[in-house]
Amino acid sequence: RRARDVVVGVAATNGSLRWLNLNIEPMNRPGEARPYAVVATLTDVTERLAQQHKLRALLAQSEQDLRTKVNLLREVNHRVTNNLSSILGLLVSERRALELAVRPAVHPVLDRLTQRIHGLLAAHRFLSASQWSPVRVDKLADEIVNATLSADPGDRPAHLEITPATIQISPRQAGNLALVLNELTTNSIKHAETRERPLTLRINVDAAAGLIKLCFSDNGPGFPPAVLADARGKMGHRLVNQLVTGSLQGSVTRQNAAGAVITLTFPCEDLHRT
Repeated sequence: RRARDVVVGVAATNGSLRWLNLNIEPMNRPGEARPYAVVATLTDVTERLAQQHKLRALLAQSEQDLRTKVNLLREVNHRVTNNLSSILGLLVSERRALELAVRPAVHPVLDRLTQRIHGLLAAHRFLSASQWSPVRVDKLADEIVNATLSADPGDRPAHLEITPATIQISPRQAGNLALVLNELTTNSIKHAETRERPLTLRINVDAAAGLIKLCFSDNGPGFPPAVLADARGKMGHRLVNQLVTGSLQGSVTRQNAAGAVITLTFPCEDLHRT
């Protein structure tokens, strides 16, 4: 008395199984409850069912691959974090075990290495929390600079000013930029901070014509003339130059304006590059 759809399997002459959709439609005259005829329609749905089966299999495989990727990424992040933390612990142990005679010469080197490892750890945790997706430059700068300031053994007051900006970069660029920011902050802590003048750091980010420009400045005495004349400078300056010109494919300029001012300019790449 009601229309019905039934899928039935039928063996074809070549031995294969074909699936047919049987639609049964009763025909009623006005005022009569019982149908006077039935219209049956057969439609071959074998190919459609096969495609649906393939799509369900692909969906199940995609879900499984996603679960595997998430678990693998979580495990890698966990191992990297633990390894970096172990390295920090080893550096601290070595620092304490040094003989008194060599401490004045070796302690600054170990402190510098410790701060760089702290920067790597902060960058990795930040990118892991973002699930290695594109990140905002201002948020990255806030995370890395504050982590570097917190790792300063002097524990002196510092003030950070970051101009809000919605500019995003790829996880690959974020990792390299985090190392640069860690190095710049460490340099400012070392050269710009005094007991009479608490450290103030300012960061401004802008973008135009496919280029990102980040300006990092402090309120210290500025760069020495030797650094402005020869941008290679010491290890910290060389590392910044190498990361910006090499990994970020950009440029670095330094100047003095009420403190040290360093400007990084680099092209924005595919936001999902890791």
